[in-house]
Order: sequence, then C-alpha cells, then structure tokens
Amino acid sequence: GSSGSSGVIRRGWLTINNISLMKGGSKEYWFVLTAESLSWYKDEEEKEKKYMLPLDNLKIRDVEKGFMSNKHVFAIFNTEQRNVYKDLRQIELACDSQEDVDSWKASFLRAGV
Repeated sequence: GSSGSSGVIRRGWLTINNISLMKGGSKEYWFVLTAESLSWYKDEEEKEKKYMLPLDNLKIRDVEKGFMSNKHVFAIFNTEQRNVYKDLRQIELACDSQEDVDSWKASFLRAGV
C-alpha cells in the first residue's frame, strides 16, 4: 500500500539544539518519524521538507541538561561514526518536558532505533 501517511509513527515539534550556531538561535521544526526515516519540515503543513534522515545505524543517547537551559535534550547519533546531519556527529533534539523526551524515545524504539 502506498498511501501517503503509511508507517508514520509520530509527528511533532522539536527544537534542534545544536544547529543554532548557523542560524542564530536554536530552531523548532516539525518532525515526522516513520519506520524508515526521520524527516523534518519548516512547519506542520509538511510542504517544505528540510531534511530526511534514514534510521540505519542510528541510536539515541541522553544529553546533559544545558547550564542555562530549561529544555530536556536527547541526541541521535550514528553508531558507525558517520556524520548524521551536514558536519554534525549528532543532532540534539530538545523537548519542553522529560515526558516528551520519554515518549519520543519510545517512538524511536518502535521505529527500531
């Protein structure tokens, strides 16, 4: 079946913590997690795709809460030491609460990450 929403495990807003250096302030994107990939978009209309990251060899690790930050952060990295996004070894994704982090982690677990 090639229906458009097939295999979507989770959608939601996440802040990418560690690409802020290029943009001036960390940026919120609309994320779509499927069994094969993690994509992020400019907004929830999902018209403007920013990037699609295949889930192969990806794992999740916790990130220490930032000194100044009230955000809860987890990181996605590649177990084969490859860059995950552009020249980044990992992307740090920030949520507003620990519950959010835990539920995203559970979703990634369902996706096989």
